[in-house]
Amino acid sequence: MIYLAIDKLAKRLAPAPVIALCAAAIITTTDAQAGSIDVLFTEQENDVLVSFSGSLDVSDFGQVTNTSLYNGTAVGAGFSTLTITPSASVGTAQYFLSGEPFQNFGSGSFSFGIFNGGDLFGFVDNGNQTDQLYLPYGYVSGTPISGSGTFTGSFASLGIDPTAVSVFLPGEQEIHLTFEPYSAVSEVPLPAALSLFMSALGVGGFVARRRRRD
Repeated sequence: MIYLAIDKLAKRLAPAPVIALCAAAIITTTDAQAGSIDVLFTEQENDVLVSFSGSLDVSDFGQVTNTSLYNGTAVGAGFSTLTITPSASVGTAQYFLSGEPFQNFGSGSFSFGIFNGGDLFGFVDNGNQTDQLYLPYGYVSGTPISGSGTFTGSFASLGIDPTAVSVFLPGEQEIHLTFEPYSAVSEVPLPAALSLFMSALGVGGFVARRRRRD
C-alpha cells in the first residue's frame, strides 16, 4: 500500500519538474548558441582606450584560414578596420564573412596604437564583398575573450564618429561598438573644498548665535 501511494504521488508530481527542466534546457541551449562581442571606445584626456569582451559561435562563419597579423593594434574608422593584437606576428584565425557586415564608424585613416594585453581580436572590410574577422588561433566557439588597446589622440583626431554601431554576424550574433566621449569634470581642490566647508560652518554658527540673541 505504501509503495502504491508513493508511486501515485511520484506520477502526479513528475510532469511539472520534467517540463520545467526541459524548458530550462531549451533556454540554456538557445542562449549558448547566440554570441556577441562588446567593443567600447573610451575617449580620455589624451588618448582613446578600446576594450572588448564576449564570445562567438564560429560554426556558421564558414571558411577559416590560420594566418598571422603583422599590423599589431590599429584603427581605421573610415575603412571599417580595428585590430587589437600584439605588435609581433601571432597566430590568428581569419574568418571570411560574405555580405560585408562591417561598416565605417567614422572617416579616419589608419592609426597605430599600443596593445595593452589580453586576447587577439579584429575585423577588416576588404571592400570586395568579403570582410575578415580575426580571433585567436584555434578559437573554440563560446570561449570568452577580452583585451584592450590604446590610441593616442581623440575621437576627432582619429576620425571616429561616436555613434553606436551594431554589426550582425551569421547565427544571429552581433558585435556592438559603443563610444564614450571624454567629459572634463572640474573638481574643487581638497583644500579649497575644506575651506568652503569651514566657512559654511562659520556662517551657520553666526546665524544661530544671532537668533539666540534676538
